[in-house]
Amino acid sequence: PKPIPSGSVVANAAFVRIEAMRRTLRISRRSAQPLPVRQGLAANTSGARKFAVAVKGPTDLPSDVDVAIVGGGVIGACVLHNLGLNGVGSSAAIFEKATLTSGATWHAAGLVTYYHGGNNFKFWHQEGVDTYKKWQNEEGIQLSFNQPGSIRLIQNEDRMKEARYTLSKSKLYQGLFGGPEMNMISPEEVKRLHPLVNTDGLLAALYTQGDGHIDPSS
Repeated sequence: PKPIPSGSVVANAAFVRIEAMRRTLRISRRSAQPLPVRQGLAANTSGARKFAVAVKGPTDLPSDVDVAIVGGGVIGACVLHNLGLNGVGSSAAIFEKATLTSGATWHAAGLVTYYHGGNNFKFWHQEGVDTYKKWQNEEGIQLSFNQPGSIRLIQNEDRMKEARYTLSKSKLYQGLFGGPEMNMISPEEVKRLHPLVNTDGLLAALYTQGDGHIDPSS
């Protein structure tokens, strides 16, 4: 395929999405040799494990798989990737009714953050950020992943109570398991980090260094 010129991601969305899945499969299969993408199916084999991704149309589909993943968005790709890394099942396949990542993933804002107010989701979020960092910085995979950090504004006392609870839980998790640091910062610090923010009436903010965003199609 021809290189994608700057500013034409939408026009080349199908190519971008297929390339994204190719990258996922390349990482999952370890030492496997790549096979060409055929109309209707992209497939590769790694030892006893075989992966197949339905790219377009209900043709040339695998007739028998150990694991069938319905939906070719970020969750389906993540499941396939981790099956490959852990050697679960002798074969797995993603079945997508349209184009890969063309559903909810395509419409997502692309936020990839350490921050989460829940418990177990904190580990999931951290794994996601660390994975994108590894792929981009260590393995040289071209992604649009940026980590400017995040600022969550606190504008009234109710939000301040919630923020203090979130901050205390974050500090607890950081002490037990490590991970990113969250801090409460002043309106002046918010203005320094993001000069366009209107800080009138602002009490404080929660700042998480390392929170980021990515183009969902990449």
